[in-house]
Amino acid sequence: METKESTGVLNDLILINNDRIEGYQKAKAELNDGNEDLKALFTDMISESHTLKMALATEVAASGEDIEEGTTNSGKIYRAWMDVKAHVHSLISQQKATLRASHDKIQALRDAQA
Repeated sequence: METKESTGVLNDLILINNDRIEGYQKAKAELNDGNEDLKALFTDMISESHTLKMALATEVAASGEDIEEGTTNSGKIYRAWMDVKAHVHSLISQQKATLRASHDKIQALRDAQA
């Protein structure tokens, strides 16, 4: 029973590393050109997570148990929330620009009347 519990914990840690890998890959893919320093950082973190995951997987395999694949539900929820948050920030930025342009037009008309 102790082996099952230990491998359960190790598999949880594997899933957490899978979350990290997927999150950093997503963040790296969303970077604009010119962010080479961040791309390099995310690449390093992805590599680090793969290394940690493989060490854990080796221990799970040695115990004869199956190695977990995929990600955690909380990781999936977090990534979905980040997508929503990014979309809403973009929407708000677009609306702010539209409102600013309208404001500037009205101000220009007002200044022309003065």
